[in-house]
Amino acid sequence: MNKYKKELQEEIKAEKNQDTSYKTKVLTKYLKNDNVEVKNKAFSSIFSQFTTSSSKS
Repeated sequence: MNKYKKELQEEIKAEKNQDTSYKTKVLTKYLKNDNVEVKNKAFSSIFSQFTTSSSKS
């Protein structure tokens, strides 16, 4: 059973890694929860898509 569990976990990880909306949701969650501020203007524009979105739960 452990063999199949590991294979299933790897398959789920691969699927989530390809899902851009999932990755965006996770990044937004961690940036907001950890109160991340980017002071460099070049990088702040990159992260603005994750920090300025409306609150979704």
